[in-house]
Order: sequence, then structure tokens, then C-alpha cells
Amino acid sequence: MQPKTLLTCSSYLGPTCYYSALLHAEQVSIEGFENYLKQTLRNRCTILGPNGPQMLNIPVLKQSGKQHMKDVKISYAEDWQKNHWKSIQTAYGSSAFFEVLSPDLEPFYFKQETYLIDFNWKLMELVFNWLQIKPQLKITEAFSPISDLENDHRFAYNKKDLSHFQANKYFQINADQKTFYPNLSIIDLVFNQGPMAWEILNLEAV
Repeated sequence: MQPKTLLTCSSYLGPTCYYSALLHAEQVSIEGFENYLKQTLRNRCTILGPNGPQMLNIPVLKQSGKQHMKDVKISYAEDWQKNHWKSIQTAYGSSAFFEVLSPDLEPFYFKQETYLIDFNWKLMELVFNWLQIKPQLKITEAFSPISDLENDHRFAYNKKDLSHFQANKYFQINADQKTFYPNLSIIDLVFNQGPMAWEILNLEAV
């Protein structure tokens, strides 16, 4: 029996629906040869701040023409790392598991990676460690033809609205009792639920 392989795009602290799909994969292939798509989860994520959902964007260096995802470089013309980390602290500083888990995440905002795909890769490895899953992770060596196979998730999350993905409710520190914000960044789930995150994602995957 062949290992379950899932082909997906690179993501910056992707939404819960993204990680729910990866939960039982034995191999995860990150597409490196797709044309980079702006304004997608490849360089942005959404957290839940005190005033509601807040988008965090990683600026990239502008190039003429199309670029493969593997070649996209991060821009440090502005101190986005400081702003992102401050926003994360403000959003989740009082959450149940921030004190325990934030030391794992904080170093990413004080070291400069050249390529976006490498930055996202290392964050994904961290999330896998938090969720205690160990799929084999690799970047593709060529672009595979677009297919409608169940395990091809490269373009599944390109829309801003992810409400069509199932999302199991959980306590969110910045939401009132009547409101739940689905498919936020995986850190919203992990900082709020800690070791329960795997179970909640697994329910979404059913």
C-alpha cells in the first residue's frame, strides 16, 4: 500500500482547514514550481485580535514577470516581523497556552529568512511538532499537471472566504460567547486549545 501523499501549497501559518487536511498524511509535498499567487495564504494569515479578525501579510520583493513560489524572496524594507509578533502577543498573550508555546514561535520573528518558502517550511515543521504528527515533508522538483485528485490541494485555499470548509467550534479568547470565527490561522487553535488541537482538527477532517 502506497503512503498517503498530499500535494499542497506553501502557507504562512495556514488556516485550520489547511492543517486538518494534512493531519493523516504520511507524505506532504509542497508545490515549489507554481506561479506565485499574491494575496493568498502563501504569504498571509488571519489571527483573531481584540477587535476581530486581523490579517498578517509578509511583504515580498517585487519582480517583473511571473515567479515560481520557490524563488520568491521576503522583503525586509519594513519591520513586518516586529509588527507581526506584537500583533500575535496582543491577540494571544492571555490565551491558555501562549506562555508555554510562544517561545517556540518567537525566534521566527527575530531571524531573517531569504525565501518565503523556507520561512513557511520551518513554521510548518513547528506546527507539526505542536500537533505531534510526523509526515515526510518535501518540496516538489517540478510542476505536476493540475488534476482533480483528492490529494491535490494546491489551489484549494486561494479564495479569501474559506467558509465552505468544515470547522469544528472551539473556545476563542477574543470571541464573545455567541460568535465563532472559523478557519483562522492554526496558531489561533493551538494557543487556545493546546493539546486538544489535534482532536479538534481530526473532527474537521471526518
